[in-house]
Amino acid sequence: MKLHSIILIVFITVGVSGEVFSEPFIEGSNKARFGEENIKREFKSYEHIIEEQIYKLSEFIKESLDSGGEEDPEIIERINFLNRELAGVKAKLADTDKALANREKVLKQAEYALESERLKNSISQDQRNLARFDLEGGDDSRVEGLLSQFLEKRKIRDDPWAEVAFALGKLAQDRVDYHTAQKYFTMAAELAPSNGLYLNQAGFLAHFLGDYSTAIIYFEKALDAYLIKFGPQHTYVATSLGNLGEAWRKKGDDDKAIDYLEKASSFMKILGPDHPDVINNWNNLGLAWDHKGNYEKAIDCFEQALASNLKNFGLNHPNVATNWNNLGLAWGHRGEHDLAIFYYEKAIESNINTFGPESSNVATNLNNLAGVLENKGEYDKAIGYFNRVLEVYEKAGYLRKVQLIKNRIAKLKKLAGDP
Repeated sequence: MKLHSIILIVFITVGVSGEVFSEPFIEGSNKARFGEENIKREFKSYEHIIEEQIYKLSEFIKESLDSGGEEDPEIIERINFLNRELAGVKAKLADTDKALANREKVLKQAEYALESERLKNSISQDQRNLARFDLEGGDDSRVEGLLSQFLEKRKIRDDPWAEVAFALGKLAQDRVDYHTAQKYFTMAAELAPSNGLYLNQAGFLAHFLGDYSTAIIYFEKALDAYLIKFGPQHTYVATSLGNLGEAWRKKGDDDKAIDYLEKASSFMKILGPDHPDVINNWNNLGLAWDHKGNYEKAIDCFEQALASNLKNFGLNHPNVATNWNNLGLAWGHRGEHDLAIFYYEKAIESNINTFGPESSNVATNLNNLAGVLENKGEYDKAIGYFNRVLEVYEKAGYLRKVQLIKNRIAKLKKLAGDP
């Protein structure tokens, strides 16, 4: 079985936006004077900027290799990070209603932080009024400048200033500035070390950026905080267990992952089978069982996640496509190639309807389908799908992936008897 040909699609229990627990907002504040078209315009512009940066860095590496040089690890790391940000931008463009709702939410959080009694002694009424006016129009730059200016001077543990740091982190995360967001979330966790929300958010972003060891540290602290505050029978505790399980899975420790994820599953029963956290937990547990080689248990988990997501979203939704993909993964590992092909094709159809034919999600599904066809010995069909993957990767500037796919195609052409 050629496991290297398969690409996993995973969820972390927290979800991309990291919205697990709510903070109090100012009720009745004026609805922000911005709308869906402004959100689209903003993120389309940002998408273009990131793609340009990726292209320029990729061209720099290509020129270096062509002249006999080597890949610069720092540039490769930068490209990988930009691709993470690009994925965040594309997720917002794929669901602008959700992006707009998130924007309104984080602006209200910033407005709430701006009204802190502690800040009233540091920032003039005129400054606060101007910042509030900008917030109502969707512009967070003035309030971020004000809050960050005073926050940098606070080094002692202090809940009100932790709230300010958290609000700044949410603003940065919303605009897909993940490094800045992580700085503020870390600061919030340090200023209020018993606040589970801040600890959880710092862990979430560390996980998203691939720093699983740091994520585990924060998730463990969040779990302890919630156990102390709420006791063991609480959904926040279940969420923390699920996040720990997923972080351990990404670190490669399937046994620890399964232990945490199964504990989370038992605690989450109170939420009902169709709750997003429950569904994500089934998906992550399925991936852990699959990696451990227990494909029957993996398939059972993926099928439970799929049934709930179909009920919640219908056929054409990224979460449903993820479940199709992962069922294809597990059936392929069992050697049931035709079933794997069936599920991958459903994932491809769903993601094309959602994102269009040139998205990275579709490329992932195509890559997996090509891998199964390769394993079946249907080399010409596999080459056709790998060529479609290649087009997407070349446009995205994924140089290493491009080279890997080219190598796969060359190998398959030899196996197919092509000159």
